[in-house]
Amino acid sequence: MNLIKRQLKPILFVGGILLSNMLLWYLYLSNAYIALEPMLTAIMGSSLLMGFMIVFVLSTRNKVVVKVFGDLGNLYTWHRIIAITTTLLIFVHGLFATAKGVMNIPDVFLLGNALNAGETARNIFIGLVLLALCAKLFQYEHFRYLHRLLIFPYIFALYHGFYTSIVDLFSFSYLSIWMWFTLVLGIGSYIYMVMIYQRTSFKHHGQLIEKVILNDAIYELKIKMNKFYPIEPGQYAFIKIYKKGLKKNLILFLFQRLMVRMFISQSKL
Repeated sequence: MNLIKRQLKPILFVGGILLSNMLLWYLYLSNAYIALEPMLTAIMGSSLLMGFMIVFVLSTRNKVVVKVFGDLGNLYTWHRIIAITTTLLIFVHGLFATAKGVMNIPDVFLLGNALNAGETARNIFIGLVLLALCAKLFQYEHFRYLHRLLIFPYIFALYHGFYTSIVDLFSFSYLSIWMWFTLVLGIGSYIYMVMIYQRTSFKHHGQLIEKVILNDAIYELKIKMNKFYPIEPGQYAFIKIYKKGLKKNLILFLFQRLMVRMFISQSKL
């Protein structure tokens, strides 16, 4: 019961976006008397774009989004599930998609043919997901740079989706407004993740006053904080350490006694 209660908000959040997208496409296409096969292709393709967009939104680690998912640990779990599911659905979309009713397919420099751009997006996305599944081989900083490359399959997917759609998404309609809104949200989330998050999210500063090397992989740290920093068992924290002898990487700590031994001295209580 607790598990269901914990996952209720994430299910409503993700399911609400996907169901809203499906409903908007179904209502628009059914009123246009579009055949079932092109309709299913359009709904599946747009749902894949929603999956991309949700992955970027979760990557922002925005306080409101984290609150919806309960904590960062649960958010990361959903992030992986959506990324993997979207990858699998790309294959399903490729097997059953039809180009019936699609006309005037453009061929843009660097992006190529809009119809073939879907396969390009699929191949890049699958490659990045496979690398992400090997995350244990990377330092967190490298893993973060890997995530930045997700913008490339997203751009190819948007190019493919908007220019091969049986609906003119460059016209003014409630469906085009919805699709452009999610596009801006996805791109905006990526820009925030890459350019803004690193500069605005580290509000708590402290001084590393003691370091004990327990082994090659584990440090015991004592940090004196400049202001109160609330921590709870199982909580995630991103910490940047600038000290000679320690790597200046963005380190993900899990405040859990069996995994990380960390002592924080609060200067203000």
